[in-house]
Amino acid sequence: MKPLKYLYYRLYIYYSERPLPQLKVFFAIFGLILLNILSLFNILQIARGIKIKPSSLELEEFTIWAVLFSFPIYVLYAHYLKSGYHDQIINEFGRETKRQKLVSRLLVFLYFTFTFVGCGFAIWLRQEIFK
Repeated sequence: MKPLKYLYYRLYIYYSERPLPQLKVFFAIFGLILLNILSLFNILQIARGIKIKPSSLELEEFTIWAVLFSFPIYVLYAHYLKSGYHDQIINEFGRETKRQKLVSRLLVFLYFTFTFVGCGFAIWLRQEIFK
């Protein structure tokens, strides 16, 4: 859980000068986790040999899924702000040395890069296999 907290800290530092930084960070982390889940889903499809056609969702179905995903995000965000967890994270990582910052920034960059590249590769591989 500490890497996720550090990711939150780094993103918060990046977004701190903009409006609603906590909300932006929360959605960014949620988006990254969603991409990781999508990658895992694609890899499982490839491993099991199951072909699922690209989404043929109707607009109404898509709206329902969007609301179902958005509501838990809002509830967690509201709980998170009320619990004071934000201040705990900022205090925990606020005293980094220059070396720790450099290493941690590199790890966050690698996580972002591998998340997007891995998701893209998994989708491409699934499309190639199930042509």
